[in-house]
Amino acid sequence: MSDLNERLSGHVLITDDIEMNREVLVNRLERLGCTCATAANGVQALAYLRQHPTDLVLLDIMMPQMDGFETLRQMKADPALRDIPVIVISAVGEMTSVARCIELGAEDFLPKPFDPIVLKARVRACLERKRLRDQEREYIRQIEAEKQQVNDFLDLIVPIGADLAEEHDFSRLLHKIVESGRLVSSADGGILYLRTDYVTLEPIVILNAMLGTMVTASDPKPAQFGVLNLSSHMDWPVVDAFNNQRIVACASDETGCEDPFYQADQTNNQRTLTQICLPLRDHERKPIGVMQYTNARSADGVITPFGAHTTRLLEALGRFAAAALLGYIRTEASMQMSRPSRVEVHIDQNAREAQVAQIAESEYFQRLHANIRRLRDRVTPSAVSGPQG
Repeated sequence: MSDLNERLSGHVLITDDIEMNREVLVNRLERLGCTCATAANGVQALAYLRQHPTDLVLLDIMMPQMDGFETLRQMKADPALRDIPVIVISAVGEMTSVARCIELGAEDFLPKPFDPIVLKARVRACLERKRLRDQEREYIRQIEAEKQQVNDFLDLIVPIGADLAEEHDFSRLLHKIVESGRLVSSADGGILYLRTDYVTLEPIVILNAMLGTMVTASDPKPAQFGVLNLSSHMDWPVVDAFNNQRIVACASDETGCEDPFYQADQTNNQRTLTQICLPLRDHERKPIGVMQYTNARSADGVITPFGAHTTRLLEALGRFAAAALLGYIRTEASMQMSRPSRVEVHIDQNAREAQVAQIAESEYFQRLHANIRRLRDRVTPSAVSGPQG
C-alpha cells in the first residue's frame, strides 16, 4: 500500500500523436507528483528536449513526421540528450518494434491500454535510475575537480613554496611572491601590502604585466599607491581583507571597490574590472599583510572573476608566502642581534620591533620546511623566475 501512495518527482515529456493518450498520461502522472509536457511527434519532442531539462520521455512508436525509431536515434546521437531515459509506449501487437527500440537505447516499455500500477512502477524505476546516474556523474565531476586541484597544488604551489623558502635575497623574495600569484591566477597585476604599524598598510611590490610596471621594495612608489590607513579606508577591498581577515573578491561595478587600482586606471587609461584580496597571516593567524590581484584572464584573454579554484591556489600560495616572509625576517633578526652593525631589515624602520614580534617560532618554521621538502620530492620543481641581480 505504501508504494501506491508514494509520490513521484520528475519532469516527463509525453510524446504521442493521439491527444487522448497524452491527456490520460498527463492526468495520471501529475496525480503521482510529476510535472508533464507533451509533444505530438518526434520533431516536436526533440525541439522541446533541446530547450528544457527533462527527466524522462514517454515515446510512442508509430507517429507522423518522425516516428519513435528516428526520435530515439537522434536522441542517442546527441550528447546533450542521450542520457535522458526513454519508455516506449506500445500496443500489444508491437513487441517486435519494442525490442527494436530497446536495442536503440530505450530503457523500458509501457503497454496500451495504460495500467496505473505498471505505469507508476516503470516511471518510478526510470526516474530513480536517472537520479542515481546523475548523482554518480556529479561525484565523478567533483572527484575530477579535486584531482585537478591536487595536481595544481603539487605542480604549481609546492614548487613555488619551496622556492620561496629557499630564497635568500629579500627583494627577489618579495617579487617572487607577487609574480607567482599573478601567474597562478592569470592576473594582469598584483600588489603585496605589508603592515607597517598597527594603523597602516604599505604597498611593498607593485606589478602590472599589461602596463609593464614593476615597482620593487626599494623603489619610490607612485603617488596613487600610497600608504593605506586601516581606519579611514575601511570600504576599500584591501583594507577590508586585512581588517576582517577574509578574502574579498569584487567587480568594478560593485559598491566599495574603490581603491588605488582605480586611481591608477585613470592615470594609465586601463580598466580594472575584477580583483581579489587575500590576507596574509603568521603562524598564530595574526595579520601581517595582503596580496591583491586584478583582472584575471581566461585562456582567450577575456577578463573574468577570480574563480573558486584560483582562490584556493592563491590561499595556499599565501600561506607559503607568509611563512617565507616570517622565516626571512627571523633569520635577519637573529643576524641583527649578533651583528647589529652590519645587518638591517628593510620592511619598515618605524615598526621593526612589531615585525620581529610576528616571527614564527623555530619549531613551527622547521616543521614547515620539512613538509615542503617532503612534498617537493614528489614533483619536478619549477622555480618561479624573479628579477636578476
